[in-house]
Amino acid sequence: EHKDDSDESVDKENIIQNLILRYDLGILSTDPNRVDCNLSSAEMAEMQELRRKAEALAQRTILENFELREMVNELRDENFHLRNEISEHQDKINRLEVAANNNQQSTAAIQEQLKQGASITGNDWLNEMVNEL
Repeated sequence: EHKDDSDESVDKENIIQNLILRYDLGILSTDPNRVDCNLSSAEMAEMQELRRKAEALAQRTILENFELREMVNELRDENFHLRNEISEHQDKINRLEVAANNNQQSTAAIQEQLKQGASITGNDWLNEMVNEL
């Protein structure tokens, strides 16, 4: 692995030296608008067309990225609200399960009293039910 790193370092140094040499000889320019004089007019026109297309593509990509970021933010908001709704529904389900369990226990107690043959009048039974709730 160390050998690969040193080989890569040498390759990078060679590339840098090559670029410096080309710049010193005037083959490369720091001006991105400078066009090599050896290009034909057709090649220059093609280069301009490629630059125009690249710029249009860059602008479209920026716009699409902006729109995608907006969509992501909207989906995050929707996800947050849906999670809250799920939590509220789960709380309601839990409360209903507790109430159902309490009702089952009350029903079981009444059935047990009836099995034991307890003699309860209608009003006494109603009062007892109210007290249990």
